[in-house]
Amino acid sequence: MEVMGNNDAGLVKAALQRLGLNGSERVEWRSNQEGGSGSARSLGGMQQLSLVLTSATVLTWLVDLAAVPTKRSVSLLAEGCGCPPEAAKLRQLATEEGYKEKVLGTRLTLVELLSQFQSVSMSLEQLANLLPRMGPRYYSISSSPLARPGTCSISVGRVSFTTPSGRQHKGAASATIGDTPVGGKLLACVRQLSSNFRLPKDPATPVIMVGPGTGVAPMMGFLQERAALAAQGAKLGPAHLFFGCRSAAEDFIYRAELESYLASGVLSGLHVACSRDGPTKVYAQDLILQEGPALWGLFEAGAHVYVCGDARRMAPDVRNAFKDMAQVCGGRNASAAESWMGGLLETKRYLEDVWAG
Repeated sequence: MEVMGNNDAGLVKAALQRLGLNGSERVEWRSNQEGGSGSARSLGGMQQLSLVLTSATVLTWLVDLAAVPTKRSVSLLAEGCGCPPEAAKLRQLATEEGYKEKVLGTRLTLVELLSQFQSVSMSLEQLANLLPRMGPRYYSISSSPLARPGTCSISVGRVSFTTPSGRQHKGAASATIGDTPVGGKLLACVRQLSSNFRLPKDPATPVIMVGPGTGVAPMMGFLQERAALAAQGAKLGPAHLFFGCRSAAEDFIYRAELESYLASGVLSGLHVACSRDGPTKVYAQDLILQEGPALWGLFEAGAHVYVCGDARRMAPDVRNAFKDMAQVCGGRNASAAESWMGGLLETKRYLEDVWAG
């Protein structure tokens, strides 16, 4: 699902104040026109769209006020600064070391930077051209139309923390979703993506699912679908889920539903790694090797693997865990295990739905 978030009201207020605007000023926003002011990344896919909006609307919906300015943007501020002492400080911030430590390292926003350097003149158009456009956020769907026709659910981890500069950062989409009351409306749509990330056509095919945190979302949809198929009389193959969280007491999401699926036989094995509950950190990928002998039997029976979550560390670690399993349980050497994994990927028996956090 694609969800459009918006900037926090506090960020918008600070930006308006720094620009000397009251929010009601009417401006023209032109998208996808060469040379046009504020070329938006996406506004419903329409070409050459011209809108008359208030300054507050532009700052709320169309630019990402929480983004850290680029080093090039800081250099441009220094070039346009009419105060020599402040220009010198900005040039220092635009150096590799200064930028890394005092801008990127503190997650400083452009408005925060402008507030520190009052001599820099800035218009709304200039600000918009220095900021990335507010883009949609994408969430894996955690429901099955077979089980819940006309209903679509997602699993969202709310992003909220205090930056080193002291600003309360809120995720544009997750905060918008979390703050929307029951019955409220969001700017969202379901994309028909050409993806193979779906259950095998034969429900008797074994499946192995790995979904730490909100990565469990599509697995919940799979389990709903398996439960619906079982209710229709289908014979289900084995299904194992590897889930990871920090603490069972705090963020073991969907626990009741998962334990119910386990009790009913929709889920054959539920393997949970709570990384902060024991004396040593244990992750979902660690449990894969522990369950190696049982999983290897499923692979020999044609099992399909589904992995959802962090692309930077989790996904590579999970691949490596399965390759280690192929060596320990399948008697393969490192090269053969790599080829085995390549075969799973090529035949689409190993599928990933991952993102860089």
